[in-house]
Amino acid sequence: QLTSRMSDKPFLDVRETESRSQKPRRSRKCLLVLVAVAAAFVIATCTTTWYFMHKVDESKYKKYDPPQQGCGVNSSLIMNMWYYGKQHITDPVEETFTYATMFHPNDTLTSADGNVLQLGNMYICGQARGTQDCGPVNCTNKFAYDTRNCSIAYIISDCSDRFRHTCTDMKIEWIAFNAKTQSVEMDFTTHFPGAGGVIKLTPSVAHPLDCSNLDPPQ
Repeated sequence: QLTSRMSDKPFLDVRETESRSQKPRRSRKCLLVLVAVAAAFVIATCTTTWYFMHKVDESKYKKYDPPQQGCGVNSSLIMNMWYYGKQHITDPVEETFTYATMFHPNDTLTSADGNVLQLGNMYICGQARGTQDCGPVNCTNKFAYDTRNCSIAYIISDCSDRFRHTCTDMKIEWIAFNAKTQSVEMDFTTHFPGAGGVIKLTPSVAHPLDCSNLDPPQ
């Protein structure tokens, strides 16, 4: 019996020693798994955040130059004609921004060398459809058109600013006539993900926008 007890004691000591040595290993494995999961979560969160912030700021850091100023052969801005265009986006959400503009001259200035400036009202009619339906709203703005180089100077009205703040968040950076494509181009910046940039408006005898809502009150 004494021999049996003495022979059993070393066996119990070895088993206890192995059990104790396995516990730190399992703890280290669990810790490594937790660290890996946390790292994967942080990477996924950062990637998603960067993607959406990249989309939101996209039109802010992408700068577009206006077309080269100049009149082509038999190409100039058509007065009292609607120019129409739109931008449709699907990523990350679906939205359509639609614009029509018309230049209505009501005065003319002529310089000593014969250069002619046409002055008048530039109507900008806009609409948004998608996450927020808004418009159409038609706003009167001021413009001057240099017939020598087909350049457009303009003043954006309070009506257009209100429409931008309350409806589209599409801020006009520049407006220019492109003699090569015979179109009016508008460059926009916005916080709306995926939107903004240059929208080309081409001559349209009949466009789908109802622009009768002219200069609505504040």
